[in-house]
Amino acid sequence: MLSLSVKKVFFHQPEEQTKRKTIRISLAYDAFHYLWSKLRKEEGVLFNSFQQMQRFTLYFNDLSMRSCSKTNQVLVIRILSSRVLTSLRKLLGVGVGVGLGKPRLTKAYPEAYCSLNDVVISDELPDDILAHFLQKHRLTFNSNGIDFIYTVEQESLQCNVHYRKLIVTSSNIVVDCISVGAVYVQQVVPYVGAMFFFVIIMHFVLLIE
Repeated sequence: MLSLSVKKVFFHQPEEQTKRKTIRISLAYDAFHYLWSKLRKEEGVLFNSFQQMQRFTLYFNDLSMRSCSKTNQVLVIRILSSRVLTSLRKLLGVGVGVGLGKPRLTKAYPEAYCSLNDVVISDELPDDILAHFLQKHRLTFNSNGIDFIYTVEQESLQCNVHYRKLIVTSSNIVVDCISVGAVYVQQVVPYVGAMFFFVIIMHFVLLIE
């Protein structure tokens, strides 16, 4: 569920060159703890936990009300380097961080192809974490990155994704800017794939030797 939710962010047509998108889903604590424990073994992941005060108002049948507050435990995982993004892709799938302005991938159509002038949404990260993020773990990023913010009491996960939009003007855009991208040159032969009738029987051209 987390994998599909994160991938869904990257399969749409953004209007701006860079954009930050936030999604919220309900996620069991065991599932988030599994993600937390797996990424704990990787170097370069920023972890943070803090107490968050939440205020709310109680309304009663006699039209009275009372202000109350409670404390929530918040756990944060920050994905801000390419090495950590690679580790995240091992857990959630290689498609995390890359998308097209086209329908999302499915089991029936597990691959997506782009051509010239297509829009590619990329979340490629630097090799090392920037120094100011190491000093202030709760600093809001203004570059590419992924934040997982989990509230334990509510079993709610907030995912902040910051990415950029690329226009495919050449094959180098895919190779140089997207680490999991690859370029395949398709050989187009005239009449391959054509259909024609011969002696009242339809034929389909598969190969011309």
